[in-house]
Amino acid sequence: TPIMLQLLGQSEYGLYKLSSTVTSYLTLISLGIGSAVVRYLIDAKIHDGEEGERKVFGLFMIIFRVIAVITLIAGIWLTLNIQIWYGRSLDADQLFRMRILIFIMVCNTALNFLLSPYISVVNAHEKFIFLQSMNIISTCVGPILNLIMLFLGYASIGMAISTIVLGMLVNILYLIYVRKSMKIRPI
Repeated sequence: TPIMLQLLGQSEYGLYKLSSTVTSYLTLISLGIGSAVVRYLIDAKIHDGEEGERKVFGLFMIIFRVIAVITLIAGIWLTLNIQIWYGRSLDADQLFRMRILIFIMVCNTALNFLLSPYISVVNAHEKFIFLQSMNIISTCVGPILNLIMLFLGYASIGMAISTIVLGMLVNILYLIYVRKSMKIRPI
């Protein structure tokens, strides 16, 4: 944080954090069902076998697709109407950058919703080494990518882009792991 503050400046860092905070409210759209997925996957596998688990996995894939679409729609509306809440406190350039930041962060949130059932499958099968490896990679690589973007001069928008790219890569690794290594596909 001190390095980011120094490289971004107080105004740009504040804009980044404000955009992040505004976007984080969109995660409430999932209504907390993400943690319930693991329970239902385990229950389905115990009672209905692998096919039951695959059906529940497919059901949650559909549910999270709907949540991702709702998130995208709400996020686009939020992006287009940000001046309602911040029009008096931010100048035109800051509002423009905040729109870009919020849009990128909304896309990241929607993508995370799309692929979150894969994380639940890994968790339900207690593949904790893979799960924690992905967490460690995200935790270590994220700040490094942010610093690279900052040193290249891309400021807060570069940081948001690096976050979405890292998130996509990690989510794709989950998808590959579940489909190829665990050989589980949703029905």
